[in-house]
Amino acid sequence: MKALIYTIVLFFISHTSLAHDYWIAPTNFRPNQGEVVPIKLFVGDHFKGELERELSKEMTIDFELSNSKGRRDILDPDLYGKKPIGEPRFETVGTNILAIQRNWAHIEMEGPKFHEYLKHEGLTHIIDARVKSGEQQESATERYRRYLKSIVVVGDHDDEHWKTVLGHKLEIIPLSNPSNAKPGSTVAFRVLLDGKPLKQVQVAALGKANGRTVDKHGRTDTNGQVSFELEMAGFWMVRLVHLRRCEEDVADWESFWSSLTFEVKTD
Repeated sequence: MKALIYTIVLFFISHTSLAHDYWIAPTNFRPNQGEVVPIKLFVGDHFKGELERELSKEMTIDFELSNSKGRRDILDPDLYGKKPIGEPRFETVGTNILAIQRNWAHIEMEGPKFHEYLKHEGLTHIIDARVKSGEQQESATERYRRYLKSIVVVGDHDDEHWKTVLGHKLEIIPLSNPSNAKPGSTVAFRVLLDGKPLKQVQVAALGKANGRTVDKHGRTDTNGQVSFELEMAGFWMVRLVHLRRCEEDVADWESFWSSLTFEVKTD
């Protein structure tokens, strides 16, 4: 087992708790110009058992707001350990992107639980590799980082900033404005790893509104693209995880998680 050099908490974990997503949830996706909007951070498994989290000093690399006028740091040290995680004022009309990069975290899992997690995320090629090498019963250590984005539209104006690439390690880029999508329309997304299209990776689109939830999956093509029908108005999250062998002597595996949240408005 490789030594872990970062601050860690090791625990054995079931696949349902392992599959926890993190996402940004503005309390208003369509504020007026100049409006202050509390921003919340949630963790949950496909919207099940979701819990609001505080702003963590140790886990937060940066917290930015991006729009047509540029990018600015909105990380408020006074909010460390508190909820909501931010209360920015949205002064710039058009598309604004909230973005958080989180620090490395570490876990250890028993072999069967690790395979449950891999199956849950569509990472069957990793299962095959572990079986081929005789590792299927061995525990696995993993380090992981998260990259979170959320689209907020100020003044109901589309200035195409929604397609901006922020340069995250793993990033989801819409190919049309999902905030302008009407219920029942199809929106395509491109997944980038190190700025290059990531092919053949499972992506999920999760929607919720009025007590109803939608959970659908697709797989990126050779151009890193995947499409989903957004059949209802409400809160939507597109998310994925990419896992690979860790080349550094800190864990057996490393993964990168990405989520993009936005609101589909009613007709």
